[in-house]
Amino acid sequence: MSFESTLIHEVMNPEPATIRPEALLCEAAERMHGEDLSCLIVCPEDPGQGWGILTQKDLLGAMLDSGTDLAGLRVSDAMTHPCVTVAPHYDVATSMQLMRMLGVRRAPVVEGRQLVGFVSFTDFFRHAMDPRMRRCA
Repeated sequence: MSFESTLIHEVMNPEPATIRPEALLCEAAERMHGEDLSCLIVCPEDPGQGWGILTQKDLLGAMLDSGTDLAGLRVSDAMTHPCVTVAPHYDVATSMQLMRMLGVRRAPVVEGRQLVGFVSFTDFFRHAMDPRMRRCA
């Protein structure tokens, strides 16, 4: 079991947390805090417009920019859009390289125009630490 022979659909979270771009940013922040989420996948009205992602880093940036007052701000005001996506049939090694090269730690998994999951470096790490994968002496 290697990174090259493992596909994204084998390590992804098949139930990503999502939000709409028009949602209030304070609601997104409360949800992320309450559910202990590091990000939310932003679902566009039309998937052809591209997927977005709202991370804790995006929220903190919005708080710094607005003086911590998120009132009236929408998810679309702070999200990263478009964001990097990967397909479920991509291998983990290629996906890790792509994400590293582009400086992202998490990505929606999209098949065609359908969101089918979410993957992060945490998922890759868990896979690497699987006893069948480790080669530590």
